[in-house]
Amino acid sequence: PQSIIFAIPEHISFDISIDQITGICKRYRLDYFSGDIYAFRDENETQIGLLTYDGHGIQWCIKRYSEGKISWWPHDTEVVHLLPRDLQIMLWGGNPSKIKMPDMWKPIHNLKR
Repeated sequence: PQSIIFAIPEHISFDISIDQITGICKRYRLDYFSGDIYAFRDENETQIGLLTYDGHGIQWCIKRYSEGKISWWPHDTEVVHLLPRDLQIMLWGGNPSKIKMPDMWKPIHNLKR
């Protein structure tokens, strides 16, 4: 929950290299060595990729949906901060904007929703 999660607005092809993915982070002026989590989506909106650095190396994790597509993604043209619970809902195929959840009692990060 202490990680800051960023949703990258553009679609990417998941057959690109880690160097190309980190290049996208650089283009948005994001420090991929920070330990933050960067979420990407593919062109078909059937996969979510997560990029993070753990102090030892870069990790790239892909969730591919067996059926259906990503049901929600920020529509901004800028990078968007996500709450950890929103990412979890998205990974399970849900739409965090349609789920009624209580406000966080004491947020770890000052993220605007």
